[in-house]
Amino acid sequence: MGCIRLFDDVRFHPLYRGEMKSAGPILLSLILACSDPPSVVGLAQKEMHSRQSAENVRVIQVQNSVGSIAIHGTSSTEIHMQAQISVQASSRKRAQTTLENVRIQSETKTDTLVISTVIQEYRGDTPLSFLFRRPQSRVKIEYDLIVPADRNLFIATVQGSIHLDNIGGSAEAQTLQGSIEAERMQGAVNFNCGEGDIRVQFDALPPASHSTIANTIGNLELEWRPTETLQLEATINDGRLHSWVPLTSEVKEGISNYRGKFGDGEPAFLSIETQGGRVYLNQKAP
Repeated sequence: MGCIRLFDDVRFHPLYRGEMKSAGPILLSLILACSDPPSVVGLAQKEMHSRQSAENVRVIQVQNSVGSIAIHGTSSTEIHMQAQISVQASSRKRAQTTLENVRIQSETKTDTLVISTVIQEYRGDTPLSFLFRRPQSRVKIEYDLIVPADRNLFIATVQGSIHLDNIGGSAEAQTLQGSIEAERMQGAVNFNCGEGDIRVQFDALPPASHSTIANTIGNLELEWRPTETLQLEATINDGRLHSWVPLTSEVKEGISNYRGKFGDGEPAFLSIETQGGRVYLNQKAP
């Protein structure tokens, strides 16, 4: 039985790098058309837990396939991981067999902790190939992690939402289908999703940092404090902008471009882009 690890390295996967961005709607249609769930008779579930020291870990990388990822930053010096795995299948036996072939792999490479989903049931030449065949079972893995707030994050899932809270380091997150929600962020971010809303609440934006927030279909909502110094660029292909700060605008070939700089001192740089959705720029209470 073949074994693949989905997204061997999220930072080098073409989906994560955004190379598949323009093909997002087509890919989503193919995935949804080819991944109809089986006639559900059986359901199998299991929950996994782990705890380890974060003393030598500076980067936390989570790679999922189908399911959500939630990461909460705290003052803890440990990394706590909980994963809820559920399988729906055409029979209870098949569901249980598939469940036994799903595991969570955790390994440390230098200063990077890599947590990844391994599904032995599927064969294929590419990490996405299992999505393009009608499954005999449907697997969902939901991660929930508690980590030290100052660590850097690399997060990816194919179908599922991402939720981040109180992250002081940099954060990169990618989902092909699902929303991204980030609260109390204090570092640079790089968020991208194919179909889904993105909502980001900044507690702070480090001077000279560069952040990018983009999607293909869905709304973007950003919130930051009026005391921040920020240089902003927004590109909207098909949608509207609602902003609490004044911006200059220019329209070329139907694409709207907005720019603005706010505050004194060295700014943080923020780039926003959506192919189809509204952009909301909101003021965060001091």
